[in-house]
Amino acid sequence: MSEIANTIARWNNCRTQLRDLVSPARYDAFLHSLVAQSSVPDTLELLAPNAVLRDWVATHYM
Repeated sequence: MSEIANTIARWNNCRTQLRDLVSPARYDAFLHSLVAQSSVPDTLELLAPNAVLRDWVATHYM
């Protein structure tokens, strides 16, 4: 599997788990639009569409 395919697969797995942990409204508002950029064994780097969303996710989930 290529590195990008692995990164996407890891993010899709995380998204599935997040859907079970947060309300549908919170997932749709804050997590749905995040995109996987890269990954290493213990880290998945995500991109947010804007700084406001990036900062909100960092404050509430990091």
